[in-house]
Amino acid sequence: MWDDFQQLLDYDKDEDLQRMYALLARIPEGLEPLRKKFEEHVKRAGQQAISKLVGEGGANVDSLEPKVYVDALLEVYRKNQHTVQRSFKSEMGFVAALDKACRDFVNRNAATGTSTTKSPELLAKHADALLRKSNKLAEEGELEDALNQVVCQQWCKMVFLSDFMSFRWSCSSTLMTKMSSKHSTRPNFPSVSSTMYLHPTKRKPA
Repeated sequence: MWDDFQQLLDYDKDEDLQRMYALLARIPEGLEPLRKKFEEHVKRAGQQAISKLVGEGGANVDSLEPKVYVDALLEVYRKNQHTVQRSFKSEMGFVAALDKACRDFVNRNAATGTSTTKSPELLAKHADALLRKSNKLAEEGELEDALNQVVCQQWCKMVFLSDFMSFRWSCSSTLMTKMSSKHSTRPNFPSVSSTMYLHPTKRKPA
C-alpha cells in the first residue's frame, strides 16, 4: 500500500489519494505512515528542483538568480500545499509534514551547501529587487501583490524563522513606512508595523 501511495503522489492522482486518506483515517494511527511518506516526498521534490537549477556539481551556484531560486521553492511548496488541501482535507498532521519538509529543503539543498544563510540571502535579494522597481510599477496594488508573493507570508516566516525576520526588515522597512503613512486613514489596510518584522532580539522598545 505504501508503494501505491508513493505512485499516487508521483502522478498527482488526487481522487485516489482522497480515497486512500478516507480509508486510513478510520484506523487509529493509520495516517502516520502516509504523513512520513508525504514528508519525504516533498523533501525530494524540493531537493530535485534546486539540483536542476544549480547543475551537476553545483556548476551554476554562483550565477543562480534569486528570483529563479525563490520561484522554484514556491512552486514545490504550492503544488504540495494543494495536495494537502485537496487530497488530505488540510489535516493538521499533513500540514505539519509539509512545513517540516519545506524547512528542510529550503535550508539544505544543492544551492545552500552547508551555509545556514544562503536561502535567506537569496530571498532578501529578490525582495530588494522588487522594492527597487516599486517606482516603476503602475499601481501600488501591483507592488503589494509582488511583495506578498515573494515574502509568502506565513510559510516563509516559519521556514526562515529569526534569520528571515531580520532579512525582511532590512529589505522592506522603507517601503513599509511609506505604505503605512500613505494608508494611515484606511482601517482595513494590512498592518505594516515595522516591529513585527524585526529579529526578536532587535525589536524596538515600546
